[in-house]
Amino acid sequence: MLSEAELVKFRDSLKFFFDGACDIFDEITVRKNSADTIERIITARDVPCHLSFKNNYFKRKNDFIANRQSGTLFLPWNTNINSNSFFTVRQNNQLYSLFIRGGIRHYISHIEADFVLENPSFNREVI
Repeated sequence: MLSEAELVKFRDSLKFFFDGACDIFDEITVRKNSADTIERIITARDVPCHLSFKNNYFKRKNDFIANRQSGTLFLPWNTNINSNSFFTVRQNNQLYSLFIRGGIRHYISHIEADFVLENPSFNREVI
């Protein structure tokens, strides 16, 4: 079992793994003119993160399978997300739009969440 000081040191060492930054959004239902609409509200900005793709996204970018690209999003242990969260991620001079699909795993050191790209045409190089 790690002491509190060792745990803090371990969590701090993971900061080097997070080479991206993400904005986290949640969807809420808003009533406008007697009609319900869904809007995304930002709940966190510039959260350190790391994307790991299941397939080589960059080699298969134009393939049909790229439209179904998925992987794992790694976040700090104390990040508040839920299964309805939506993310924009900046990593390796690219911008990705994604949402959680599947499980969210909370570990003592970090969070892992399975994702799929929301709209591959949205994912583009950051200028």
